Amino acid sequence: MPRYRPPIDIASSGNESLPLDTIATIIPRQSKKAGAKNNVHSKELADHELLELATSHGFQPHHVKIDKRDMGISANTTTINDRPALREWLYDALPSGISKVVIFSQEDRAFRDEEEVELNTFIRQVKKFRGWVICGHKVYRMWEEYDADMFRMMCKYAAKYISHHIRGRLLPAVSRAAQRGYYDGRGINIGYLIDYDTKSPTYKRYMLYPPHADLVLHEIFERFAKMPYPSVPALVRAWNASNGMEPVADPLTGELRDIPSLYFPALPPEMDVRNFNRLSLGRRKKFPPYGIDDPLRRGWLLHVQAARRILSNIFYLGWIMRDGQIVRGEVLDNGQVRLDPKYPPLVLHEPLVKDTDLFWYCFERVSAYTIEGVRNPKRKIYSQGERQKYNDEAEPFVHDPWPTTIRNAESSTLLLLGKLHCGLHQHAFIRFRRYPHEKDRYVCKYYDAGTGHRDNYCTNIAGEEIDRVIVQEFLNRLQLTDEDIKGIARAWQNQHRKAQEGTALPRMLQRAQEIEHEIENLVASLALATSETVRQRLVGEMEKLQVELEHIQRQEQEFQMRETDALAQPLSSLALQAAKKSARLIETLRTKWDKASLASRQALMQWVIETVIIAPDSTDRKVLRGSITWRGGLQSPIEIVRAFDRRQEWDDREREVLRLWYKTARWEDLQRLLPGRKRYAIQMAACRMGLGGRPLSSMYLQAIPDEEMTRLAPSEMVSVVADMNYCPVSSSTLGENTLLDIATRFLPPM
Repeated sequence: MPRYRPPIDIASSGNESLPLDTIATIIPRQSKKAGAKNNVHSKELADHELLELATSHGFQPHHVKIDKRDMGISANTTTINDRPALREWLYDALPSGISKVVIFSQEDRAFRDEEEVELNTFIRQVKKFRGWVICGHKVYRMWEEYDADMFRMMCKYAAKYISHHIRGRLLPAVSRAAQRGYYDGRGINIGYLIDYDTKSPTYKRYMLYPPHADLVLHEIFERFAKMPYPSVPALVRAWNASNGMEPVADPLTGELRDIPSLYFPALPPEMDVRNFNRLSLGRRKKFPPYGIDDPLRRGWLLHVQAARRILSNIFYLGWIMRDGQIVRGEVLDNGQVRLDPKYPPLVLHEPLVKDTDLFWYCFERVSAYTIEGVRNPKRKIYSQGERQKYNDEAEPFVHDPWPTTIRNAESSTLLLLGKLHCGLHQHAFIRFRRYPHEKDRYVCKYYDAGTGHRDNYCTNIAGEEIDRVIVQEFLNRLQLTDEDIKGIARAWQNQHRKAQEGTALPRMLQRAQEIEHEIENLVASLALATSETVRQRLVGEMEKLQVELEHIQRQEQEFQMRETDALAQPLSSLALQAAKKSARLIETLRTKWDKASLASRQALMQWVIETVIIAPDSTDRKVLRGSITWRGGLQSPIEIVRAFDRRQEWDDREREVLRLWYKTARWEDLQRLLPGRKRYAIQMAACRMGLGGRPLSSMYLQAIPDEEMTRLAPSEMVSVVADMNYCPVSSSTLGENTLLDIATRFLPPM
């Protein structure tokens, strides 16, 4: 048997060594972008450590590339296509030879998928182009079977550890502890501490901490309930307002700081440090305020985020939220909890707010959602206007706190969102609505290098104008002839036959790929084998696999022949009956399209259309031209006539005219060089380009020379969509299988 070599430290000991003349791509893989920085005990390497790792393998710094686009993307539930840095290296840089080496800090940072589908795809691609994978100080040559198996095993260990140990044992154990009222490792809410005394009967349970609990109850909940117009920012301002004493100097920086009226005092030094580390006090901790009697005493201010979380946290009722659900059920005699969603919530620790009416009064005015997960209609946010600044008795304004984007997202009316693309910039059109009462529009926004603005757009058109034209094109293709009905019957008969045959053919094709892979491995082993006995055994195994592969290929040919014969078979009565029923359903859809719900129309158009590409026509400012790609690959041209003229972008020639002559040329000369541009539009474009203003008196203006007028004169424009290639329309319908799927998937049976 050949003697395989393990992964080596620096370079291969064989004839091949690391390709130091190519780029080494480093892909950092923290689950959180600041993981290695915030956790000093993390084994994840920082950027400078990864760079040192690459140089230790012999790469020069200018041959090292750090691609951070995969930061924060999980390796557990994503595919290679979901990770842009890995996808670009695997399918672009590696095949082209630009980068032959990829570097991870550890093997499990590359893949942790349990099915190993993405892992094997990665190994196969790297092996095909003889790439190198470096994980720490281990170098993997994927074309050697031992290295590939070792890399696969290390990634598999990480996946199994997460699935069996973390999800299978640790998380269920933590859930059981939380269901019984024990501390489960989450952040500790202000007002509570954990009893870490092993001899105490309340060991690992939540205990009220009076210095903080009294402030939470009396100065947050009760004060908020007593406010005539409850407002969280007003509550926080009352806490952080100066108490009237002289400011205290920071002993470290000398900065003078006001002493706030209220603050959460710091924990005593004898307190267990684990309580301090897990105490939740908002997004960040601040350590003024300095006390009156002891300038070195520290505490925590109240922030708006922390106040909102406190006022809407069901933990203060003694309830526990686990896995997104409130723990409900009953406590058995042995202390265990029997979960039942029909039971009321369990009180698992001492509630801080014992008056439930007080808690729900605050909850309903602060929380954006109810405990059932629906939008809270009772929440109100008060704002202070001009009258309220000078009149404390004036009632503040009450406005809907939901952002405009959320309100708009709940009432989207566009049918082709995500399917419509700009032919000029290859960007997907986004949805735009300035006010909630306005109608949705399609907008293509892009970055204009000339003006330096990202808020420019090349096309801004009402959603109804595009949707109406494309829907009409779709409905026109639903007018079926007798030949179309026969085609639907043929498609139904083929699908019915394939369903009866089952998955035999896909299994055979998969087995054929496995045999080809095994034969490749045997050929590689045969080239390295030195013993004649081993070579004969390998040849025998290859012959057996070759015989099995030929048998599968014959079966595949038989399947294809049977399918060809099936196409020539006459249509059955069941197929004709199903086709006629589908035709009736499609005719009903065509005639009663406007009566269907908006969600149904959106779902059908998103399914039946692959993509729509449109671009403005250069000869007519009201016309948009493009193509529709239907499901199945059929393409058809489209023309959209707008109700109003479109906005015309400034090209390089027009910008050059402005740069050279805006400040000094006469208006009549500028308008001759800029046809179709109004004076106001010219002024706005010059302002965006930073050209300044023009002289107030015409005596400082001059005529543009004839040679400049000739050089800068507008040339004949070429249509943008003239080079769009359309596939020939082979049918007036959408295809037999597509029509059958519309009738069976989206339409209710008659």
